[in-house]
Amino acid sequence: MSIMSMMAPHPDLLSRETITAPGGLTKDQHPILVLPDNFRFTSLTDEELDCLLSYYCRIHTPGEQKRGFVVIVDRRNDTWLQARATLMKLREHFPSRIEMIYCIEPNGIIQKTFGAGFKQVNGYNLPVKFVQKPEELCDGFIPHDQLPPTVGGPLLYDHRIWCEHRVAVEKYEMNTCELDAESTDVMDKMRNTDLPNETDETDELIKEQLVLRNHLKNDVNEGIKRGNALQDCVLQYDSAHPVVNLERIPDRMRNILLIRECMERLSQVEKQFDNFWSEHYPTLLQCQQLRKFEVKFRDLWPTLQDRLKALNLVSEKIGDAVDLVRSDELTDVMDDIEELIPQAKDILAMGKRLTAKRHYADDSIRPKCKELEELISELETKSKTCEEKLQRCRELEDRMSKVRSHTETQFVSHERYLCTP
Repeated sequence: MSIMSMMAPHPDLLSRETITAPGGLTKDQHPILVLPDNFRFTSLTDEELDCLLSYYCRIHTPGEQKRGFVVIVDRRNDTWLQARATLMKLREHFPSRIEMIYCIEPNGIIQKTFGAGFKQVNGYNLPVKFVQKPEELCDGFIPHDQLPPTVGGPLLYDHRIWCEHRVAVEKYEMNTCELDAESTDVMDKMRNTDLPNETDETDELIKEQLVLRNHLKNDVNEGIKRGNALQDCVLQYDSAHPVVNLERIPDRMRNILLIRECMERLSQVEKQFDNFWSEHYPTLLQCQQLRKFEVKFRDLWPTLQDRLKALNLVSEKIGDAVDLVRSDELTDVMDDIEELIPQAKDILAMGKRLTAKRHYADDSIRPKCKELEELISELETKSKTCEEKLQRCRELEDRMSKVRSHTETQFVSHERYLCTP
């Protein structure tokens, strides 16, 4: 039952003790409300009365409201006119089912004289039973141990403390509802935030959402701690003694149950958010990894294509220009490719790791990996082919060099022979 739907009346109105809910129950589990003998009920305006009666009904469970209330109207020191006015107001304003009204009759000498006329039950159109003294309340329907001290019972009910506890519990429930709503808003905000396309923006988004997550978790944990502290406070009979027997203080037991309900709700809020975060945070990390992969791919891809183009040009020249074998152009291209291929393989491995983890952008990563793998293979193949051609050219150049050297030697020797007298 949410206390948010049963906001208390103004504290001044609640503290007048016009109505009390000491927590007692009849044998059939009907909740007991008491209208103390303090002359205040009939002085309420209709608006104040509606507010109070609605509040006291709503603080009970739906099951209790359905069963109906037993109302004890104590008018021992009042008049029959006021007693009748009280009953008429209950008939007109009570918002829930009334199982029975017990009216303790005015006991003044003069009032007893007029009692017979006012006790015509049919005139009230209510289930009313008139009793002359509190002892007659215990007629087998209301156990004596379920009555507060104002009507001779043993329940330890203090209206001032009851008001303090209700205000604290309702404030705690309001905070619980706010945390629940905040958790929902945070999850919706995170869920509906578009994932950035840039690495820096992704890093910033992760930081922001981690702050939101930690703030919410701290608030929930603090809320549970406040619930435990409030529960201890309610269980404290006074500043020095804890409550020994909650059966004598049923109104506090109701508050304890409400506090525990709030704490359980906070636990559910935390569990729900943790389940959401366990799915959402890996998506953020995948986005971060994807952006890093894309940046590296985007930066290296044009360079790889440029080196492939340069390699193709150099490869075509190797067979046509022997001097190219010794040129810096060829050496630079081959050195660049040798340096770039390990970088490309690192990026390819990074992409494959992402797809192996069922990345949400698998359909975007796989084509890039395939293109990169094909380009690496082409570079390696053409580099090897170019190296083989280069090696053959070197061998050919060496042989040609040897032939030239041998020819020159033979030519010099022949000239010397011809020149010999």
